[in-house]
Formats: sequence, structure tokens, C-alpha cells
Amino acid sequence: MPPFNSSTSNFDSPNGEVKTGKSALICAAWLMLWILLWLAAMDIGINVLFPYPKAPDAQPSRLKQYFEYGRSTEGKIRYMVGDTNDNTASVSLAGWMDDSKTRPTTATKPDGTLIAVYGQSFTQHACNTWAKQNDSLTMRMILGPGAPLNHSYAMYLEDRDKHDAKVCVLGILASSLPYLDTIAGMTWSFERPYTFMFPKYTVVDGKLNVIDPTIHSMQQFRDTLNDPAKWQQLVSHVSEHDAFFDATTFNACMTDQSAIGRMLRRAWGQRHMQAMQAKYHTADGFNPQTGITDTARFLVVDWAKKVREDGRLPIVYVINDRGFADHLYQELGDTLKEYNIPFVSTHAYAPAADLANFQSDGHFVHAVDEITALKFEAIVQDALK
Repeated sequence: MPPFNSSTSNFDSPNGEVKTGKSALICAAWLMLWILLWLAAMDIGINVLFPYPKAPDAQPSRLKQYFEYGRSTEGKIRYMVGDTNDNTASVSLAGWMDDSKTRPTTATKPDGTLIAVYGQSFTQHACNTWAKQNDSLTMRMILGPGAPLNHSYAMYLEDRDKHDAKVCVLGILASSLPYLDTIAGMTWSFERPYTFMFPKYTVVDGKLNVIDPTIHSMQQFRDTLNDPAKWQQLVSHVSEHDAFFDATTFNACMTDQSAIGRMLRRAWGQRHMQAMQAKYHTADGFNPQTGITDTARFLVVDWAKKVREDGRLPIVYVINDRGFADHLYQELGDTLKEYNIPFVSTHAYAPAADLANFQSDGHFVHAVDEITALKFEAIVQDALK
């Protein structure tokens, strides 16, 4: 039997060239194709197994919410805003400068006092607690979800001649201070966007510069949303004047139909918001280079001046919420004292570093609201003296 020749094998061609079978490129292409097919199957399966409820105010499961969070802001808005208020998400109806709501214009009790309140849910909780402690009070609430100072200031200007309140409360939330550089709730609340819009204020040479939002009511917004030309004009206006606007997260596109695409956009959206927050606020406090602290001080002083011109008592509620230490007080405290503006600051009795002061949703526990209410009452009683 002839000896075994190690230089030849069944894989050798007659001319000595080695056959490699399918090329590495073809194998890689097949592998990529199978990966794409499995991803497509997963994407379709997620959409089928976890469909989002059709009713805008429905409460989906956590998994359904998880896979929906990354839908574009425009896509979410079109889902949340229906043809009428009845089929529009309740959160989308909140905060509008012209909301047509009926509110008390005078105290309900003969010897009572009407309190006009401007702010957000933190302010609402404290003032509702105050009304329970003192049943002679009637609350006139003009609020917006997470409302920044520019929204509250504008709402007072719209509301100042519509009631006979003797006291006005202005709630300023530390975490919302960066939104002084925005014009719409659509840009800074990606996972659950707010639709309400408000003016943007900047201080130029000691004077207030105002940029109008152009949309003041849900009906105006709904009409604009349903008109492609008007909608593009609004988006252009927001992108020009709103520092938090991000086209990647805002504009609707085909990836809204993809569960994987939505997950990727959510990751981008979180990264964008973290970068924006870091621009305006650090562990050392608010960044003075952004101009928001100068604007905040101007608005607070001007608000209190107008309230006093109307013969009312101003009270500023300085809300140092979780993650913001006493930074808002540091920015506003000296100004409030200089202009003798009555105020209550939570840093003094509910330190933001103590998690026991907060509920799981980020609001203060009721005990903190009770202390705040007592401090409001003390300011009023002192003024009456």
C-alpha cells in the first residue's frame, strides 16, 4: 500500500489550490440576515403581545409602558390629543394659558379669604393642606404640570384682573428652573410630554424680552396639529426658541412603529435630557452662565411688585426638591430678603438630601406640606397685624 501523503487531502483541487467552501463574506452575510430576521420577529412579537391601549387616559401595564416610552414626542402627542377634549388625555388639557376653566373669583365664606395660587403640583398640595387647616380659605388654582417660573409668571399676568384674592402664592420648583429656557412642555418631558405652551423670558439690558408661544389653548393646538403646514411652522418656532428641543426625539418617523426603534430612541432621549440638565445644574448649584438665575430673580421681583400694586400680599414658595439641595434658595434667598418679599423655603425644614421627606413619586410627604401650610398661615397673620 502506498504511503500516506500528508500534503494532499480530499479538500485539495487538482492544481493544488485549497477549497475554502463558502467565502467568509457570504457566511457573514447569512449570519447578518438571520440576525435581522430574528430581530424583526422579536419586534413584531413585542408589538403583537404588548399593544398600547387606544384610549389616551387608559392605564397600561408596566411592560406596555416600557416598550412605548421611546415613541417620538410628536407620535405621543398625536396619540394623546383627540378631536375633542373628551377623547384627549387629561394631562394634555392641563396648563394652558386659556383653558376656559371655571374658578372661584371670591371667597366662598362671607368672612373668608381667596388665595390665588400659581405653580405646579407641589404648590397645589401645600395650598390644599393649608385650606384644610383653615377652612375660611378658598383656593383659586392656576397650575401646570411641572410648571416652570415663566409659565406661572405669565399665568398671573393673564389672571390678575379676574378675581379679588387678597393673597397670591407663587410656587417655584428647583428642578423646573432650567425650563425658563423653554417655550413648551413638549421638549422637557419626553416620556410623557405635556402639550401646554408658555412665553419665554430673557433679561436684556435690565428689561424683559418676551417670546410669545403663538399657541395659547388646546383648541389652537389641536387645529395646528391637524394642519401639516401650521404644524411645521410651530415645530420651527419651538426649535428656534426652545433650548431643550431635540429633533431626534421630537419628530415622528417610521421607527415609531418599531419596538426596538422606540427603545433606542428612549435611550437617546434619556441621554439628551441628562446632558441638558447637566448644562444648567451641577452638584455645586445652577450654572450662572446660562442666564436662567438672572431671569428668575427678575421675574420674582417683578411678580411681587405687580401683586402689591394690585393690593395683594405676595408669598413665594421656594421648593428645593430631591437632587437640588438648597440651590434654589441660594439663588433667590438674598433677592427675596432685599425686596422684603415674604417667602417659605423648604430647605429649612425638609432638606432635599433626606429621602424621608419625599414620596415615591417625588412629591413631599404630607407632613412636609403641613409645615408649609403653617408657615403660609403665619405670614398672612403677621401681615394682618
